[in-house]
Amino acid sequence: MNNDHIIPEYVFNDLRGHASEEQKKQTEIWLLQPENKLTYNQLKKIAHLSGDIRLFEKFDLREGEVSIRRKISKGLRTRYIRAIQKVAAFFLLPVLVYAAWSFRQNKVLKNEMASVQIVQEIKTQPGIRSSFVLPDGSKVWLNSASTIRFPSAFTGHSRIIELEGEAYFEVAHNKLKPFIVKSGAIEVTALGTAFNLSAFREDDEISTTLAEGMVKVSISQGKKEQYILEPEEQLNFEKNTFRVSTHRINVYNEIAWKDGKLIFSDTPFHEVVKKLGRWFNTDIRLTDERIANYRYTATFTNENLSQVMELLTFSAPIEFTSTHRQKQQDNKFSPKQIIIRVKPDAVLDSTSKDKMPMKQ
Repeated sequence: MNNDHIIPEYVFNDLRGHASEEQKKQTEIWLLQPENKLTYNQLKKIAHLSGDIRLFEKFDLREGEVSIRRKISKGLRTRYIRAIQKVAAFFLLPVLVYAAWSFRQNKVLKNEMASVQIVQEIKTQPGIRSSFVLPDGSKVWLNSASTIRFPSAFTGHSRIIELEGEAYFEVAHNKLKPFIVKSGAIEVTALGTAFNLSAFREDDEISTTLAEGMVKVSISQGKKEQYILEPEEQLNFEKNTFRVSTHRINVYNEIAWKDGKLIFSDTPFHEVVKKLGRWFNTDIRLTDERIANYRYTATFTNENLSQVMELLTFSAPIEFTSTHRQKQQDNKFSPKQIIIRVKPDAVLDSTSKDKMPMKQ
């Protein structure tokens, strides 16, 4: 046996990182021979490749050492190289198996991630309005004190939105994926449509107003019926009685809020107060039920709260007092509060009306 072709034990210890200082010196001397250096570099690549994916320590390099020594001892250069290649294959096989398994796992994980949608939520604070575009290109205007939820991507057979509050939608047309907005007992289905949905939790009614196209309104309470709306038609659903009514309306009066306008047209005063409270993030209260059904007509665009309240006192038989915001225990400030009373000398009944010239 030609000892020149035998790989010493200290070389394998060096490859495994277990060599002592003396063995490291011996390895350096052994590497002075070009043929030995070539062999060492080949074995080092095998060890490095296995180590990169943390598999090297799971396989017995000693077994490869014995195999190499057995093959090299025959003294043939070509067979020596083949032995190196076989040992390399021995180590690479589990590496390739692991790589294939890892690729498959990553693909499965990728598919699972694609099927799991991230729900996005946009919430507007009282007194604040917002507009944005959904993943499908549909445009949304979100009114004050409202919340909308939708997936990061519409991957199924439909585009489902959840709404609390009020929003105006301009729906991107997609015949294969109906656009569905859910809010409480109401579900509005549209294809390419523009409509408004008002569904505040504290309100007694949910109102759907169609501006363009066609929508189907499904109700899951009461008679559980479906209604098809035409443009300039509004459907009102009363939460307590399950009563449903439809009627023709001036659409712009209902959706002008998205353009920064509040339009009241023969509107009951209790509705006026409620909308003004949301618009200005103010707690506005009526202390006399006689004024609740008082009818009011006006348009507000750039007026602040003080100006609006002053205009109300000019055109309605009321007076008001206000309180400043108070700092609460959570360091947040309570809404400003306005108390509205009927003027002491006012004479009115629930059928009386006030007509204020429309402001442009």
